Amino acid sequence: MKIMTLTKVFSSTKVFCFLITALASIVLISGCSKDLSRDKAREIIINHFKYPIPVTKQLGIGSKIQAIQMSHEWLESLKHEGLIEYTPLNHPLALSRVVSVSLTDKGKKYVVGDVGIREWPNTGQKYVNVKLAEKHFIEITGINTSGDKKEAFVEYTWKYTNLSPFSKDWKDDSLFGAFAGSVGYDEKKNHEEKVHLVLYDDGWRIRK
Repeated sequence: MKIMTLTKVFSSTKVFCFLITALASIVLISGCSKDLSRDKAREIIINHFKYPIPVTKQLGIGSKIQAIQMSHEWLESLKHEGLIEYTPLNHPLALSRVVSVSLTDKGKKYVVGDVGIREWPNTGQKYVNVKLAEKHFIEITGINTSGDKKEAFVEYTWKYTNLSPFSKDWKDDSLFGAFAGSVGYDEKKNHEEKVHLVLYDDGWRIRK
């Protein structure tokens, strides 16, 4: 009787061990799968590019030579929004109008980082980076995987969110920004991107 009981226990133990081993194998195979799911691609892209991404632009401050495109209307627009104060200055050697620009307390809320100094062609000019918006990840729209499943091209969309007052009719105030015109930040428009992913021994990575 005791021998039969021990046999049953031994048999049950073998079955239990077999089930545990099989389950572990399934988990291991799943973890090492070459398949790139949309959820995994989303996680990789968000972590790599650090979405949401702050969008910042340089704004010249202090006494400065006014760039061609830094029009009176644009300065007045920023002033109307309560972001800056500016004063026209007389400068006999200036090729264009000179102004002194300072940030208000409201404008300072959108400053990212410290004051910088520009190089040529605006050598010595002070500037700050101001936040205009954020790039927000939306969704994966397609994955095109190679035959051997070691490479994939992933398409996704993003859009601008959390627009600051600086984003309204923003213009690049660098010397060569005169030809760029206004920069638009439309929260309703979706933008498309594509990234190249490669499968390594430790998983998928974005190829730069």
